Amino acid sequence: MKNTNLYLIKESEREQYMDRIDVLNKVKKLKMLGDKKHTSIKFLSEYFGMKVPTLTTYIHRNNEVLVEDGLKKLEGLELEGFKHKYNMPGKFIKLYIVPKRAVLRLAMILKNSDTAIKVRKELTDQEEGDQQEIVPAVFHGRKEVVAPPSNTNVIKEMMKSNNMQILHEVKNLLTPIFNMQQSVQNMTETSTKEIFDLKNEILSLKHEKTGTNKLLADKDDKINKLSNKVKSQKKRIDKLQELIASELIDHDEDGSKSTKAKKEDNPLKNIKLKMDRNGNLERM
Repeated sequence: MKNTNLYLIKESEREQYMDRIDVLNKVKKLKMLGDKKHTSIKFLSEYFGMKVPTLTTYIHRNNEVLVEDGLKKLEGLELEGFKHKYNMPGKFIKLYIVPKRAVLRLAMILKNSDTAIKVRKELTDQEEGDQQEIVPAVFHGRKEVVAPPSNTNVIKEMMKSNNMQILHEVKNLLTPIFNMQQSVQNMTETSTKEIFDLKNEILSLKHEKTGTNKLLADKDDKINKLSNKVKSQKKRIDKLQELIASELIDHDEDGSKSTKAKKEDNPLKNIKLKMDRNGNLERM
């Protein structure tokens, strides 16, 4: 499980140590960012005694598993918000924030860092201590099962780490749900606004339609009145034409009343005349 010099831990066995973040500060003080939850690559380079480019190379090689442990790159507005919230000075366009879980993973990956070796040694030594058999103790003539004193602190630390690990896993599970909830809420708000706008548009169209229908009704009424007026005027014109024709037929050409024939025997009686727009009479 471990190399006697480097205390290397196999990749397949690393997960069982991931709740032991307490050993990081036990070996060496780890500087944290303003949120007290993450550190930076610069602080990690000081912690592991490595140059930033070298450490960055290791991070890129193991990016996938480190991202699962909480590694995150901040850029743009997210970075500006983080800098503003925690009063971070300096001008930089991106920032990797690294939680202790990812730092512990790096400690098991980095082979030649003295600090990483000490962390691995602490992890494996504690494992061996936890596996020691419970020794008997004599108390007032009878045997009692007593755990080594060091194990009490170890158990407390393990419980603390386990609780933190559980909280971390719960957070990872809930974060996508919260994000989805926020997305659905945003979509709902957008849809509600669209519905409100559509209702207003429908009301506006109804008002316009009502006004249009009233206007059409008024026009139809006016047309009907004009049509009736035209019909009435035509009837009056017809009567006037008949009257004029009758008067013309009953008089001679010189204007005197005709006595040559009776009105009913006059051949011009059935002649119908009509008046043009200029007031002249002509035969129909």
